[in-house]
Amino acid sequence: MFNNGEYQYTHISAGSSTQVFIGRGTLFAVNINQSSAVVFDIYDGVSSTVQPVALLKASIAEQTLIYNASISSGLYITYGAGGDYTVLWAKS
Repeated sequence: MFNNGEYQYTHISAGSSTQVFIGRGTLFAVNINQSSAVVFDIYDGVSSTVQPVALLKASIAEQTLIYNASISSGLYITYGAGGDYTVLWAKS
């Protein structure tokens, strides 16, 4: 996790899951730096058992996806190995 002023970012490159933050905040964007043959799922919560914010399909093209979505419980992400992503976010 790094802080650039208004938004912080978390770099993700190994398959697993990441609790980016707990509590209220904003998911600003996801940079897909390197595509992967697996999915990348984003949840408002502390696990993947809640309704997803976004489900990115496997092999999506490299790009920046802007969400600017309010998060109420926490930002939790699951992903497979092979991709490289940067998540931009802010805590409230």
